Amino acid sequence: MRDDLYASVLDSARMINRAGLKVVVDLHLIPAGSRKIGMREVMDDPATFDAYIEVVRKMAHTLSEEDAGQVAFELMNEPIVDCDETGTNLWPDRQKKLFAAARSSATRLTLVLTGGCYSNAASLAKIDPRAIPDDNILWAFHSYDPFLLTHQGATWAGDFIRYVTGLPYPLTAVPRARLDVALEMIRDRIEAEAPWTRRSGMLAYLDEQVAGMDTPDKLVGVMDAPFKTVEDWRKPTASSRRTSHSASSA
Repeated sequence: MRDDLYASVLDSARMINRAGLKVVVDLHLIPAGSRKIGMREVMDDPATFDAYIEVVRKMAHTLSEEDAGQVAFELMNEPIVDCDETGTNLWPDRQKKLFAAARSSATRLTLVLTGGCYSNAASLAKIDPRAIPDDNILWAFHSYDPFLLTHQGATWAGDFIRYVTGLPYPLTAVPRARLDVALEMIRDRIEAEAPWTRRSGMLAYLDEQVAGMDTPDKLVGVMDAPFKTVEDWRKPTASSRRTSHSASSA
């Protein structure tokens, strides 16, 4: 059964290549079923992480004969690790293990590596690329800024953003009076539905986020910030690596 799944990924990659497109095969765990194993569970349990390493090894082997200019393999989508305030830095060593497993099975395959904490820009900037000396790597990051706009209504993205709906992009796309109506509806929803211990914090956070992007210049600043972070990280050893800027939104 598992061999059939790996083979189906390879068939899909080849079909997309035949259509004239390049492919990134991205291992993206979505918790489901009775065990509900997602990125967090893989990071939290050593045995599960070891099992995941074998998945990476097998997937790399499956893709090992593909054209490195047409197919790339991203070892993990948005690792949930090193996101807390304790200052942990677990991801670099874990990514090295994943890289070693993939490269042992596929010496020519292009590999996509990222920072920790949902592959964000700040986490990528903590990575020392010289620790993985390889000429066939794409370093990538994911950006969803401004999150207030890109993830409106997302029930899976924390306890705040689910209450935010109806905001235009950019905020200045509508008259201020119309924006104020939308914001007031969000405030009413928070006051009616959010846990009472969180309401004041959510309302203050909403106002803070809106104030940080309520002019075109402020919005551009918010959107450019992660790219600037990665650009600064890239400069010292730009000749030794390639960087893929990955900007995503829901």
